[in-house]
Amino acid sequence: MTSKNPGDYTNKELCAVIERGGRLVIYPYCISLIVVTLRRHSPVHVVHPGQSRFGMSLPWALILFSLGWWGIPWGIFFTPMALWRALSGDIDLTDEWRNNYDDAVRAEEAGSVI
Repeated sequence: MTSKNPGDYTNKELCAVIERGGRLVIYPYCISLIVVTLRRHSPVHVVHPGQSRFGMSLPWALILFSLGWWGIPWGIFFTPMALWRALSGDIDLTDEWRNNYDDAVRAEEAGSVI
């Protein structure tokens, strides 16, 4: 399966992708509307082993380049920060997911023992 959406995977499939080196990532972006700057994150993406995270960040970088700068005063501050984060790596949620998944599996096993 090559979907970017983790909701398209079962927990076992997603766990298998992560065990092979896949990552769950989000990309920051901001949109400015003159006096308001909205800081947001993309939906979670599944990055398969060997797949480029940089390539997945390009749509979010395009949003930043075109819509991030225009807010006064925060657009000029938040856009470079989000752009740097998006293009230099992203925000990796894999370890957080793995910890929550492990807790859920333990709770499920404890419930089935009773």
